[in-house]
Amino acid sequence: MKAIRLEPDVAQPYKNMGLVKNALEEYDEAIEYFDKAIDLNPELAEAYLGRAEAKEALGDNEGAESDYKKAEELDPELNDIPAGE
Repeated sequence: MKAIRLEPDVAQPYKNMGLVKNALEEYDEAIEYFDKAIDLNPELAEAYLGRAEAKEALGDNEGAESDYKKAEELDPELNDIPAGE
């Protein structure tokens, strides 16, 4: 949170908080952080990937698939993108 306070216009800290919230299974909050990261940097593939994982955990498979595809489009080298998605 301190990084966000110090640099509120930088996407990376929001993405990192989204990852923390995913790990804590706080998916709604994670999505909010990923949304902010994407707003600040629409090219941040890891934010789309994290948001996809949160959406999938909440049962939003359509939204998750869209984000997985966007993440793969931005960075085909991401290892965590499920095969066939």
